[in-house]
Amino acid sequence: MIALRKLPRDPRSAATRRATSFVVVVAALAAAFGLITAVGIVRGRMIGIGMPDPPLPMSYLPQILAADPGEGNTMTVVDLPALVRVLCALPGLVHAVTLVVAALLLTRALREIARGRTFGPIGRLALARLSLVLVLGSVLCFLLDALAVWRLHVAMYPITDQPPTRWDTFGISLPTIPLLLIMLGVVAAALLHAFKDGADLERDAEGVI
Repeated sequence: MIALRKLPRDPRSAATRRATSFVVVVAALAAAFGLITAVGIVRGRMIGIGMPDPPLPMSYLPQILAADPGEGNTMTVVDLPALVRVLCALPGLVHAVTLVVAALLLTRALREIARGRTFGPIGRLALARLSLVLVLGSVLCFLLDALAVWRLHVAMYPITDQPPTRWDTFGISLPTIPLLLIMLGVVAAALLHAFKDGADLERDAEGVI
């Protein structure tokens, strides 16, 4: 008779499991949305159901502040150079990847806390990586967005201060700084230092009778 091996019990509480699952689901949805948006921008077209894929309006680009085409203006995202479309799509894609990696690192830290190893090296390493991913991912998003804004400006204003086609309203936004992700990275760094202090106190307490 083959003895069945008993699986180890999940040390996390039901609330912790629900919170972890929620974080993972939200990150996965954000990644899926970011990927779909990035693919649409690179292609310059929406996904048409039962019809040819229609071109995206210029206002769809995250770097566009306003784009109301004037009479006879048919310019869309698909008319932009391929390099410009790729650059405009990259910040959102990097943002989505940053969220996914951060969610995985957060769940790792929560799992260690649930196992009673709050101040252990694995949990602290996860927090250190979480802080680094959030801050560096935000900086990379900003730099890519700044590059996209510059290339978009060059494409739309090649010679004069007027766009090559007639617009009733047209404007390019400034590069976006993901302040929320940076703040979360700073919070993770603060928690890391608090956990380091807790680990020192725990080691000191071991020698106290």
